[in-house]
Amino acid sequence: MILPGSIFQGDLSASLAPQYRHWLDEEKVCLLQLGSRQQGLMAQKNNPLKLKDLTDLTRRSIRFINRQKDSGTRTIFDELLRHAGISKTRIRGYDDEEFTHLAVAAMLASGAVDAGFGIKAAASKFGLHFIPVVVESYVLAISREVSSEVVAEFQGLLRSDGFIRKLKSLPGYLPANTGNVISTEKLLAGE
Repeated sequence: MILPGSIFQGDLSASLAPQYRHWLDEEKVCLLQLGSRQQGLMAQKNNPLKLKDLTDLTRRSIRFINRQKDSGTRTIFDELLRHAGISKTRIRGYDDEEFTHLAVAAMLASGAVDAGFGIKAAASKFGLHFIPVVVESYVLAISREVSSEVVAEFQGLLRSDGFIRKLKSLPGYLPANTGNVISTEKLLAGE
Protein backbone atom coordinates (compact mmCIF):
# COMPACT_ATOMS: atom_id res chain seq x y z
CA MET A 1 0.00 0.00 0.00
CA ILE A 2 1.30 3.44 -0.96
CA LEU A 3 -0.46 6.60 0.24
CA PRO A 4 0.39 10.28 -0.28
CA GLY A 5 -0.28 12.73 2.51
CA SER A 6 0.82 16.01 3.99
CA ILE A 7 1.95 17.41 7.31
CA PHE A 8 2.29 21.13 7.90
CA GLN A 9 5.49 22.69 9.11
CA GLY A 10 6.04 24.89 12.14
CA ASP A 11 3.83 25.43 15.19
CA LEU A 12 0.83 23.52 13.87
CA SER A 13 2.73 20.25 13.75
CA ALA A 14 2.72 19.70 17.50
CA SER A 15 -0.98 20.38 17.96
CA LEU A 16 -2.13 18.23 15.04
CA ALA A 17 0.45 15.43 15.31
CA PRO A 18 -1.83 13.16 17.40
CA GLN A 19 -4.36 13.04 14.54
CA TYR A 20 -1.70 11.74 12.14
CA ARG A 21 0.52 9.61 14.37
CA HIS A 22 -1.64 6.44 14.17
CA TRP A 23 -1.23 6.34 10.37
CA LEU A 24 2.52 6.79 10.53
CA ASP A 25 3.73 3.79 12.50
CA GLU A 26 7.33 3.33 11.31
CA GLU A 27 7.11 -0.40 11.90
CA LYS A 28 4.38 -0.50 9.24
CA VAL A 29 5.37 2.27 6.80
CA CYS A 30 8.41 3.93 5.29
CA LEU A 31 7.98 7.68 4.75
CA LEU A 32 9.49 9.29 1.64
CA GLN A 33 9.46 13.04 1.24
CA LEU A 34 7.81 14.29 -1.95
CA GLY A 35 8.29 18.02 -1.38
CA SER A 36 6.37 20.88 0.18
CA ARG A 37 3.58 23.23 -0.80
CA GLN A 38 2.17 26.54 0.38
CA GLN A 39 -1.37 27.02 1.61
CA GLY A 40 -2.91 30.34 2.44
CA LEU A 41 -5.67 32.83 1.87
CA MET A 42 -6.91 33.26 -1.65
CA ALA A 43 -8.56 36.54 -2.56
CA GLN A 44 -9.91 38.01 -5.75
CA LYS A 45 -7.42 39.36 -8.28
CA ASN A 46 -5.52 42.41 -7.00
CA ASN A 47 -7.01 41.84 -3.51
CA PRO A 48 -9.62 44.62 -3.74
CA LEU A 49 -10.75 44.07 -0.12
CA LYS A 50 -7.14 44.35 1.13
CA LEU A 51 -7.11 41.03 2.99
CA LYS A 52 -3.90 40.55 4.99
CA ASP A 53 -4.49 37.65 7.38
CA LEU A 54 -7.08 35.34 8.94
CA THR A 55 -8.51 38.06 11.19
CA ASP A 56 -9.78 39.87 8.10
CA LEU A 57 -12.18 36.97 7.51
CA THR A 58 -14.22 38.17 10.51
CA ARG A 59 -15.26 41.33 8.68
CA ARG A 60 -18.99 40.91 8.03
CA SER A 61 -18.57 42.13 4.45
CA ILE A 62 -16.24 39.23 3.57
CA ARG A 63 -17.87 36.18 1.97
CA PHE A 64 -15.77 33.05 2.61
CA ILE A 65 -15.81 29.59 1.01
CA ASN A 66 -14.39 26.66 2.99
CA ARG A 67 -13.13 23.19 2.12
CA GLN A 68 -15.19 20.18 3.20
CA LYS A 69 -15.03 18.70 6.69
CA ASP A 70 -12.25 16.13 7.17
CA SER A 71 -10.12 17.46 4.31
CA GLY A 72 -6.52 18.16 5.22
CA THR A 73 -6.94 21.80 4.24
CA ARG A 74 -10.00 22.20 6.49
CA THR A 75 -8.10 20.57 9.37
CA ILE A 76 -5.24 23.02 8.89
CA PHE A 77 -7.59 26.00 8.55
CA ASP A 78 -9.53 25.08 11.71
CA GLU A 79 -6.30 24.70 13.68
CA LEU A 80 -5.03 28.06 12.41
CA LEU A 81 -8.28 29.66 13.58
CA ARG A 82 -7.90 28.02 16.98
CA HIS A 83 -4.30 29.25 17.30
CA ALA A 84 -5.39 32.78 16.34
CA GLY A 85 -8.34 32.74 18.76
CA ILE A 86 -10.85 33.26 15.94
CA SER A 87 -14.30 31.71 16.34
CA LYS A 88 -15.58 30.08 13.17
CA THR A 89 -18.99 31.59 13.94
CA ARG A 90 -17.49 35.00 13.12
CA ILE A 91 -16.67 33.96 9.54
CA ARG A 92 -19.50 34.51 7.06
CA GLY A 93 -19.59 31.41 4.84
CA TYR A 94 -17.56 29.14 7.14
CA ASP A 95 -20.15 26.35 6.62
CA ASP A 96 -20.22 26.80 2.83
CA GLU A 97 -18.00 24.10 1.34
CA GLU A 98 -16.27 23.06 -1.85
CA PHE A 99 -14.46 19.74 -2.36
CA THR A 100 -11.30 20.81 -4.18
CA HIS A 101 -8.79 23.64 -4.16
CA LEU A 102 -9.72 24.41 -7.76
CA ALA A 103 -13.42 24.63 -6.88
CA VAL A 104 -12.64 27.15 -4.12
CA ALA A 105 -10.53 29.17 -6.57
CA ALA A 106 -13.27 29.03 -9.22
CA MET A 107 -15.80 30.40 -6.73
CA LEU A 108 -13.43 33.30 -6.04
CA ALA A 109 -12.74 33.92 -9.72
CA SER A 110 -16.48 34.00 -10.45
CA GLY A 111 -17.02 36.69 -7.79
CA ALA A 112 -19.39 34.49 -5.78
CA VAL A 113 -17.12 34.82 -2.71
CA ASP A 114 -14.32 37.10 -1.53
CA ALA A 115 -11.94 34.69 0.18
CA GLY A 116 -10.99 31.04 0.52
CA PHE A 117 -8.19 28.95 1.95
CA GLY A 118 -6.16 26.67 -0.29
CA ILE A 119 -2.99 26.04 -2.25
CA LYS A 120 -1.03 28.61 -4.20
CA ALA A 121 -1.21 26.50 -7.38
CA ALA A 122 -5.03 26.81 -7.47
CA ALA A 123 -4.88 30.57 -6.84
CA SER A 124 -2.32 30.98 -9.63
CA LYS A 125 -4.40 28.96 -12.09
CA PHE A 126 -7.25 31.48 -11.72
CA GLY A 127 -5.07 34.59 -11.42
CA LEU A 128 -6.06 35.18 -7.79
CA HIS A 129 -4.21 37.02 -5.06
CA PHE A 130 -2.47 34.63 -2.63
CA ILE A 131 -1.35 35.29 0.94
CA PRO A 132 0.93 32.47 2.20
CA VAL A 133 0.06 31.18 5.68
CA VAL A 134 1.52 27.69 6.10
CA VAL A 135 3.88 25.23 4.40
CA GLU A 136 3.03 21.54 4.24
CA SER A 137 5.49 18.69 3.87
CA TYR A 138 4.20 16.14 1.40
CA VAL A 139 5.13 12.51 2.04
CA LEU A 140 4.57 9.12 0.52
CA ALA A 141 3.82 6.37 3.05
CA ILE A 142 4.90 2.98 1.69
CA SER A 143 3.98 -0.23 3.46
CA ARG A 144 6.96 -2.10 4.92
CA GLU A 145 5.60 -5.12 3.04
CA VAL A 146 6.73 -3.46 -0.21
CA SER A 147 10.20 -4.65 -1.23
CA SER A 148 13.23 -2.42 -0.70
CA GLU A 149 13.82 -2.58 -4.47
CA VAL A 150 10.42 -0.95 -5.12
CA VAL A 151 11.13 1.72 -2.49
CA ALA A 152 14.49 2.41 -4.19
CA GLU A 153 12.69 2.76 -7.54
CA PHE A 154 10.30 5.31 -6.02
CA GLN A 155 13.26 7.20 -4.59
CA GLY A 156 14.88 7.26 -8.02
CA LEU A 157 11.71 8.57 -9.66
CA LEU A 158 11.24 11.25 -6.99
CA ARG A 159 14.86 12.40 -7.35
CA SER A 160 14.75 12.41 -11.15
CA ASP A 161 15.27 15.65 -13.04
CA GLY A 162 11.85 15.27 -14.66
CA PHE A 163 9.98 14.97 -11.37
CA ILE A 164 11.94 17.82 -9.75
CA ARG A 165 11.34 20.03 -12.79
CA LYS A 166 7.59 19.26 -12.74
CA LEU A 167 7.34 19.95 -9.00
CA LYS A 168 9.16 23.27 -9.40
CA SER A 169 6.79 24.24 -12.23
CA LEU A 170 3.79 24.15 -9.89
CA PRO A 171 3.30 27.49 -8.08
CA GLY A 172 3.89 27.10 -4.35
CA TYR A 173 5.47 23.63 -4.63
CA LEU A 174 9.13 23.02 -3.80
CA PRO A 175 11.36 19.98 -3.82
CA ALA A 176 12.31 19.71 -0.15
CA ASN A 177 14.47 16.64 0.47
CA THR A 178 12.52 14.91 -2.28
CA GLY A 179 13.06 11.15 -2.24
CA ASN A 180 14.62 11.08 1.23
CA VAL A 181 13.33 8.85 4.02
CA ILE A 182 12.03 10.86 6.99
CA SER A 183 11.20 9.59 10.46
CA THR A 184 7.72 10.03 11.88
CA GLU A 185 9.14 12.12 14.72
CA LYS A 186 10.92 14.53 12.39
CA LEU A 187 7.89 14.78 10.15
CA LEU A 188 5.49 15.46 13.00
CA ALA A 189 7.93 17.95 14.53
CA GLY A 190 7.66 19.95 11.31
CA GLU A 191 11.36 19.69 10.50
